[in-house]
Amino acid sequence: MKVVKIKKHDDYVRFSFTIDTENGKGLEFKTQVCGGITKNKIGKISFINIEDMDFETEFKVFGEYTDYRKFQEFYKNLYGIEQHTKLIQKIEDTCQEVILQKYPRSFNNLSIEHKKEMLIELIGYDKKKKSWVATNMKDIKMGEDIKVYFTSNYWVREIFKSIPGFETRLKNFMWNDSKIKGAEIHDVLHLIENN
Repeated sequence: MKVVKIKKHDDYVRFSFTIDTENGKGLEFKTQVCGGITKNKIGKISFINIEDMDFETEFKVFGEYTDYRKFQEFYKNLYGIEQHTKLIQKIEDTCQEVILQKYPRSFNNLSIEHKKEMLIELIGYDKKKKSWVATNMKDIKMGEDIKVYFTSNYWVREIFKSIPGFETRLKNFMWNDSKIKGAEIHDVLHLIENN
């Protein structure tokens, strides 16, 4: 067998960072953060998506490394399990913010205007005619002749989750005997036209 051509596709890569943090109370944390990066383009908007972030943290108490269980027991005895959970979440949130700053063209850093342009492309919206193309849209009947159009497109859901106030507009729809999370086209149009 003879190899005729090889083409490298670089649309997916992995990243790995080690981030040291501290709480100023004798506790230090060394977190290994790994994840994936995919290149995406919707319409004219090119961006990267950071996904599947994984966090693994080492704990240092007053200069001494300790394993997770010992640290959890120590912190739980001092402050309770709820505070331990909050601390771990704060460590991961801080690390995630650092990672997002390293990639300014990531989805999370796109402006609302860019996200609106993506929505226009995703639903086939014509701003001049103020109409949209019902391709890839689903509809459900509500009552006699009323149809409610919605989309369960992944990127529409992600855009809604990323804009404060719009994450609550995602709903569960029954479609073909399955529950599907999505957004009503009415809400998508409202975001495009008014926000």
